Amino acid sequence: MYDIVFSEEALKYISTIPKKQRTHIKEIIELCLDRYLLQVHKRCNRKLLKRSNPKTYRLHISMKHTLFYWIDTEARLVKIINAMSRNQAHQRYKRF
Repeated sequence: MYDIVFSEEALKYISTIPKKQRTHIKEIIELCLDRYLLQVHKRCNRKLLKRSNPKTYRLHISMKHTLFYWIDTEARLVKIINAMSRNQAHQRYKRF
């Protein structure tokens, strides 16, 4: 299992979301970034962003929210570097 760490920016966004959605986000994070991190799963809409350095991945949650994260396999760590609405994420893809 990998440890999951949130950046302050990601926590700030997640704290603004209604509690029911936060619960769903937590469930998807546990499923996709813990249990099935290195495997394909039909509920995990994630993708490696091309030409990102360091390798940055995105995870769509319920077609409303997007998380950007890094995986450090040596430290067995997943760092969620940012979280935002899906619309905001589509405007920022080129920055990663």
